[in-house]
Amino acid sequence: MSRLSWLSCVALCLNATALAQQADAPAPANSHPVSYGAGWRCDYGYAPLASRCEAVILPANSRLVSRGDDWECVRGYVRNGAECVAIRVPEHGFLSEFSAGRGWDCERGYAARDDACTPVTVPANAFLTERGDDWMCERGFSREGLVCAAVVVPANAYLSRRGDGWSCEHGFARAGATCVAIELPAHAHLSAIGNSWDCNVPYVRRDNRCVLP
Repeated sequence: MSRLSWLSCVALCLNATALAQQADAPAPANSHPVSYGAGWRCDYGYAPLASRCEAVILPANSRLVSRGDDWECVRGYVRNGAECVAIRVPEHGFLSEFSAGRGWDCERGYAARDDACTPVTVPANAFLTERGDDWMCERGFSREGLVCAAVVVPANAYLSRRGDGWSCEHGFARAGATCVAIELPAHAHLSAIGNSWDCNVPYVRRDNRCVLP
């Protein structure tokens, strides 16, 4: 028998023994038989502890979880040890379950900074993002620090799809802040994207020339 098969057998045997012990153990108070197989499960509102079922103690502003074997805080409170403490929602904030654990989020036009909601300063030629906690530059402008600077599009270029940069037209290549025409060597053609060149078959590229292999 392989080592893997032997380990699997041991695991199955131990699991079967544990199930048998659970099945043979008398059901404690505040429990009921499981709906399939043998054994028992604690009633709703009770949690298993060793071989008995203990009542779940609910602190103020809490409720039982759906399984009934633990508790969770009601909306507006967060669990802190064995109690539920109120969530402090800052000005221009609101309760939120999707807030990275804070329990609150900021209104549109405000951003969470530490324990407060601070207004988002939108510069000229910008607008609030979809979430409303930051800003983006309008098309034709790029973000530079806290302002939106106009994109300077050189000759033989056009605005990029995002609108915050530029790309050279077909047949031109970027050289610093300009677009220069691509010079094709003999036996070459422009690439599909148009900013470089490839050699015609059967020629191969060698440095800046197309030569026969």
